[in-house]
Amino acid sequence: MSNPITPQEKAERARSVANAEASMRLEGFAALPEASAINERYIRGEITGEEQERLILALAASIQNGEHSNCAISRDEKAKRANAVAFGTANVRLEGFTVGPEAQAINDRYINGEISSEEQRVLLFALAATLGAAKS
Repeated sequence: MSNPITPQEKAERARSVANAEASMRLEGFAALPEASAINERYIRGEITGEEQERLILALAASIQNGEHSNCAISRDEKAKRANAVAFGTANVRLEGFTVGPEAQAINDRYINGEISSEEQRVLLFALAATLGAAKS
C-alpha cells in the first residue's frame, strides 16, 4: 500500500481483526500463525483489505485442498469434542450397536478439528445411509 494509514484507521483495523479472531475462538478455533501474520500486515497498512481477503482465502483453499493443516482447535475445544463423541458412542452401545471404523474415523476428524460438527453430522448420516442401503 503506497499511502500510509492514519492512527484511527489502524485502530479500526485492529478492532476488526480482534473481533474476527474472537469469533473464531467462540467456535473453538485458534488462528493459524500464517493468518495472524496476514492480519498483522493488514493492521500495519502494508496490504489493503482486498489483499488481506485474497491472502486469507488462498490460505483457506490450501487447507481445504489438504496442502496445509487445518486451523488448530484449542485444547478445551478438543476435550469437549472428545467428551461429546464418547457420550454419543456410549449411547450407541447402550442401544446395542457398535461404532465402526468408518464412523470412528469421521469422529476422530471432528475431535481433531479437521471438520465442523455440521460436517461430522452430514458425514455420519451419509455413512449410515450407505450402510443401510448395503444391508437391503
